[in-house]
Amino acid sequence: MLRCRTLLFPQAQATAGGGGRTWRVLIGSASTVLSRFSALALGLLLTGIVARHLSPELFGLWAILTFLVAVVPVLDIGIALALRNRLARNYGDSSRDEENRICFFSVFYTYIGLAMVLVAALWILKGFIPWAALFNTRDPGIIRVGSLGMTAALSILVASLPFSVATAGFFSYQQTHWNCMFEFVRSLAVTCSVAMLVFFQARFLSLVLAFSTAMLAASAVSFWFFLKKRRWKPAAVGPRSVMNNVTGLIRKSVQFGLMQLSATVIFATQSLVVANVAGLKDAGEYALVQKMFLVLNTLHFAVLAPLWSAYTESVASKDLAWVKKALAWSVAYTVAVYTAGTIGLYVFGKPLIALWTGKTVENTLLYALMGLWVFVNGWVNCFSVYLNGIGRLKIQTALIVPAAAAYVPLAKFFGAGWGLPGVCLASVIMFVPLAISNPIQSMASLRRQRAKGMQ
Repeated sequence: MLRCRTLLFPQAQATAGGGGRTWRVLIGSASTVLSRFSALALGLLLTGIVARHLSPELFGLWAILTFLVAVVPVLDIGIALALRNRLARNYGDSSRDEENRICFFSVFYTYIGLAMVLVAALWILKGFIPWAALFNTRDPGIIRVGSLGMTAALSILVASLPFSVATAGFFSYQQTHWNCMFEFVRSLAVTCSVAMLVFFQARFLSLVLAFSTAMLAASAVSFWFFLKKRRWKPAAVGPRSVMNNVTGLIRKSVQFGLMQLSATVIFATQSLVVANVAGLKDAGEYALVQKMFLVLNTLHFAVLAPLWSAYTESVASKDLAWVKKALAWSVAYTVAVYTAGTIGLYVFGKPLIALWTGKTVENTLLYALMGLWVFVNGWVNCFSVYLNGIGRLKIQTALIVPAAAAYVPLAKFFGAGWGLPGVCLASVIMFVPLAISNPIQSMASLRRQRAKGMQ
């Protein structure tokens, strides 16, 4: 295994901490790939089970809900990501452990208050949202079940927000494997609970509640386990200290939050836009093609995610050689995964969906554009991991926020003219500026680091 580390990053052994850092990244990447694919297999199994159990319209609602799960983490306006970078910078300095603990619990208590406000807002807004127009249906049963299910599920998922701070904690201490384990546990709990209800012919609302409650329980256990691993006891943090710690994270967190929210708007609302333009049945079909191609994103980001905190720590320790090797390797990996994956899924995607769900999606152009979308998205993420790790957010934020604002109207316009491929094409267009800018920013950053004397 030491030889493997040296082959991947041959200069790492000559730099302080490089070998240990590479080892942690490899362990994190390997465990992430294993857990993500285990979770992915469970998710694909669950989607196939639910697709056969629900009507096309209710499955469309289910597809929208499962993508809206991605919205919940961004409701913290990026504080968790800013916390992750702060804890990572202090990694290895035991004298700052108490400072990290106080900061961690300051964010946790802030999230409790935020979750309470958001849950109240969800139920208040439920009566004002035009659900019939949103779902593009006049069926009162679908409207009632959909509005109640969405509100209840999102409320339970928002309640898990305080516990999600443990995810940032594990990442910052380069203990990605624990996040991986709990991701698998969460997927297993969701799949087992929903599949059992499907076996007993339960209704849509019961499935939704089981789905969201299982995710909440897994997040709570993950939080408890993180405290046990760090040997941290709950900190009694006063309001002023909470305010000072959170305020110190706000500048970066707002940028992280805007980036998260904007990317989520483009990512998670595609099926919702399709439902609004073409109906819930088409939304379900679009979601199936999207989920299949997102397998590539899962494989890609599973390997790259541990690099984030490693980049933060390596720049703080002035180990430029390691950063350059890691970035070059991630670029090669990105191109290889998406070239092979998109071609394979374009060729075999239709029979795979038929085998998986028993449904037929024949829109060939949609498969091609979905492949292009995930490729561009992966290219952007390859460099975003580095830029986010070193806190270079301004240009990314300046590009992604306007793109998100323009996405829904552009997707509806293209969707009205070209159907499902039009919605996907709009998603591709939104990421093109970042696909050009992120590599340029990354190379410029490396030149600046070299000019400062980093080796």
